[in-house]
Amino acid sequence: MNSRLINSIIGFCIVFLLVGCTANTEGTEDKPKSDHIIYSQEYTKELKAIEKNMLENPEVFRETSNENYKISATVNLSVQDGVERMVYEIFVKDPKIKFEDLKMSFNLNPDMLQRINTSNIFESNVLNDAPLTISTDSETTGASLFRAFLLDKSKLDKETLNLYKDMFVKISYVIDEKVHQDFFKLQATPSEEIQTYLKEASSEDQNK
Repeated sequence: MNSRLINSIIGFCIVFLLVGCTANTEGTEDKPKSDHIIYSQEYTKELKAIEKNMLENPEVFRETSNENYKISATVNLSVQDGVERMVYEIFVKDPKIKFEDLKMSFNLNPDMLQRINTSNIFESNVLNDAPLTISTDSETTGASLFRAFLLDKSKLDKETLNLYKDMFVKISYVIDEKVHQDFFKLQATPSEEIQTYLKEASSEDQNK
């Protein structure tokens, strides 16, 4: 596996809360060209919706769950084969009614782009092969979406501690054939491991 592939690693995971989980791959390599175009358009549409509101309508981003479901976010440290990554994950659970075609997307604080090894700080499940439905009346009562970013201590500074928990989230779903869209600005709950890692890295930066 080359470094470019590692640096662009993307995790797609739909978690069946309470009953286990199943992982979904990107699944686009064997699709016709027309499907690639459609997927690319959907992905770009999600990203632009978040970025536009961040710049022009920041007031649309709520900071708490709404009446239809609960939403939360976490950020953790992953170390595998000596490679360190920061893993962001959002959770949608406890829907009050049936949600069809559930789409989840998130973007980090724009200033994080220069602090982690990646070409973009956006993630979405719109590339999944099949629409996602969750309901309290089914086994699938919730879902999550995550992405892992490669860390480089030389890029981390004291300001990182003020930025890394910010997540700008877009959730859309269909109820009775009507599309609903919600935007959130969440503070990801950090694990002790990622807090310690970032504090040590920022201290090393100050001592250079």
